[in-house]
Amino acid sequence: MSGNPTIKQDDFSVLMHTQALLDITDKILNNRHFSPNDEWIEALFDWADDNNIPHLTCENGDCDKYGASSQGLPRNKKALLELKKLDLSHIPMRSLTPLIGHLDNIIELNISNTKLFDLPPEIGNMAKLKILNLSSNRLTQIPIEIENLKNLQSLDLSYNRFSRFPSKITNIYNLEYLLLNNNELHRISTNIGNLKNLLVLNVNSNKISYLTPHIGELTQLDKLDLGGNKLTKLPNEIGNLMNLKVLNLNHGNRLEYLPREIGYLFKLTELNLENHRLYELPSEVGNLTNLVKLNLSNNYLRVLPEEIGQLGHLKELLLEGNQLISLPSQIGNLINLVNLNIGANKIRELPEEIGNLKRLKELNIKGKRRENHTIWGNKLTYLPIRFSELTNLTELNLWNNELVKFPLELLALKKITRLGLAMNKIKYLPPEIEEMSQLTDLSLQGNLIRELPPEIGKLTNLTWLNLWHNELVLIPPEIKHLTKLKFLNLENNNLSKLPLEITNLKELRELNLKNNKLKLSTEIKIWIQKLRITSYRIYS
Repeated sequence: MSGNPTIKQDDFSVLMHTQALLDITDKILNNRHFSPNDEWIEALFDWADDNNIPHLTCENGDCDKYGASSQGLPRNKKALLELKKLDLSHIPMRSLTPLIGHLDNIIELNISNTKLFDLPPEIGNMAKLKILNLSSNRLTQIPIEIENLKNLQSLDLSYNRFSRFPSKITNIYNLEYLLLNNNELHRISTNIGNLKNLLVLNVNSNKISYLTPHIGELTQLDKLDLGGNKLTKLPNEIGNLMNLKVLNLNHGNRLEYLPREIGYLFKLTELNLENHRLYELPSEVGNLTNLVKLNLSNNYLRVLPEEIGQLGHLKELLLEGNQLISLPSQIGNLINLVNLNIGANKIRELPEEIGNLKRLKELNIKGKRRENHTIWGNKLTYLPIRFSELTNLTELNLWNNELVKFPLELLALKKITRLGLAMNKIKYLPPEIEEMSQLTDLSLQGNLIRELPPEIGKLTNLTWLNLWHNELVLIPPEIKHLTKLKFLNLENNNLSKLPLEITNLKELRELNLKNNKLKLSTEIKIWIQKLRITSYRIYS
């Protein structure tokens, strides 16, 4: 009996030791040793190790708190089963393990940029999945089980190798975002109309030559990107997309006309029809009164409908590279325009109503365009008087017109910073040019200018001055005040000397003096050597 206390003490020690072992065992079991029902977890971890999937440290399912990157797979059973977001992007793997289907709590799965060739059917078991990114892989098809992802809202299949539209995705009725751009698709499934909740459809850069009329059943669509395909016409049903805000049809497509039903897209804010074969616009385009950006560059438009003036919210109108002879006076109704590009057309004069565009900041009226050995372009010889009312202009391009003198209307444009008058027939600059004191970029190459007024020295914000191919015989000493100048091109003139004051231009980085009759003084040669020039040419 006297030994009982010793025995109890030993038993207590054994019990404590046993409990400690149980605690350790429990921790082990919770991590990498599993019951038979959990063998898939161990197999998944082995697959992750074999494929160099980064270890992801998580706590309570939160895998973002340990750093900006949440890429990888946790090696902890509890964290794995609670995982909501799985990012395996940019990890090379030719195939995805079927075990992925056990992760049925995942809401967002990113397997982009992994060089995948195929997907396991088990991906269809991830019933809670809402976002699936499979972009930038080598997929040519997806398993039919994809249609089981009834909660999927966003599916990104862009930059793969699909030649046929994966028809089973049209059974994922909750889909809102479908990205199939940069594949090799020839058609869109006729069942596309099943996706009644679709907000965004992007099939840019495929080989689609026919657009199914069923596209008109996507009545909730907010953005439709059809650019970079081979379409020659649009179905009339395009007009049923009354919630559409952005429609892109640029590059590759060759539409010759627009259906009048385009005028039913009342909510449209952006319409891109660049690089087509459009010869005219339907008057119904005037119904698109919410348009903010309209791109019609590089078509064959000869006239604009008067209804263009109804687009009162328009901020950007791009018409470069057409065959417009004139602009309708209604252009003056577009009082919210900020950017107007009418370069490379056949315009000979501008309407006075252009002066109404008080908010205009960028205006491109450059001249020539070359196509199939034919050259054409704008041929402005003067600017309308009301041009001087465009007082918010900061950039103006009048290259390649037929201006014979510096337009005095420009002197009122106090905010202008970039002025392009190259390739005209201007013979002199007025002294009043000093009033354009905000100029930073002045392009005058290819004119007939013989001398610069001393007032050029008042343009102290100039960083770029191009006078290539004029008839300059001298440079005024006042050039010394252009201390911010970084680019100066005086090539192909009749200069025999430079003023010593030019050595005050310490910031020059590019200097071109070729094809003159220059005899440089010693001081100027030393100045050139000291400049931190990145590019200079002195002699032919």
